Amino acid sequence: MPKSSKPPLSTLEMWMQQNPDEHQRSPYNRFLQIPAHITQSIQKSPVVKGAEAQAVWKTVANHLKNRHDPQSVQYFARNGMFTNIAALCEDRLSSLFVHRSQQMYGHFYVEQHSDVPRKANFLYETDDIDGDTHAALRQYPIYRNPVMHQAHYHTMLMCDEVIDAYNELLEVLTRLRNRQRSVLKKESSTFPVNNQQAVVGFWNTLQSEAWYDRAFIHAYVGGGMLDTIPFRHGVPLYVVVTSPQAQRVTKSLKQVPNEKTWQNIVNASHLQRQWQIPVFWGQSSQVQLLRWATPMMTMGTKNSIDIVLL
Repeated sequence: MPKSSKPPLSTLEMWMQQNPDEHQRSPYNRFLQIPAHITQSIQKSPVVKGAEAQAVWKTVANHLKNRHDPQSVQYFARNGMFTNIAALCEDRLSSLFVHRSQQMYGHFYVEQHSDVPRKANFLYETDDIDGDTHAALRQYPIYRNPVMHQAHYHTMLMCDEVIDAYNELLEVLTRLRNRQRSVLKKESSTFPVNNQQAVVGFWNTLQSEAWYDRAFIHAYVGGGMLDTIPFRHGVPLYVVVTSPQAQRVTKSLKQVPNEKTWQNIVNASHLQRQWQIPVFWGQSSQVQLLRWATPMMTMGTKNSIDIVLL
């Protein structure tokens, strides 16, 4: 067991128990409360034809012509409110995403466009967002995309129920970003870029073939509780395989920030040969320490990454 009586890090679940949301916000439930007829109003085709299209264009033209009238101002103001709240949600999400990516991948990280589901998957694995927020972010594009691309056909989406769901998501993302700021600061001070002694010291306390909670491992070295091969400062912490006999593990590119970042890691084969990391196996919150190995990483097929353990 580690010498320290108190681990340096805590899981998001523990933090939420210790710091309960006094407003009991649940953005995913907010999205679920949006009436079905509103969701069903989303156009299935990017091209609207016939009488419906003509009626919409006539309405928009009238509002543009009378844009200084209170009714027309209200028409466009609703669109502006929706657009701003959606943009603020993406701002907080991107901040969470970029700061975690920089901490994990160091100089390998390259900023590149990533869509909302990819960011959500990544942050869920790194323990920066909880399951409710992850589920809410999966709902986010359903309403955002139609309004951003065809607002004139989707005025029904700019209603109180949808805007309230986005606003609650924004508040939760802001709270999680504030928490992440403290977490990253603590990680950087506990595990400096050029000193991995704290991590090595922890690994030396573990026993081969013993079972451990991933929450326990996370508390002492970080890395979340879902990632197959978590990194920090551009160096892998450990790897989790799906069977004791496995000599290879596959990771989806959808679970990493972007392809360019991972390509940089693949290209650094000379550095990969210097990495010796623990290999665990398990398919739940419990993992067993098997051995130590050198992970050699290549780009696989079908948008995947192959990691061979030598």
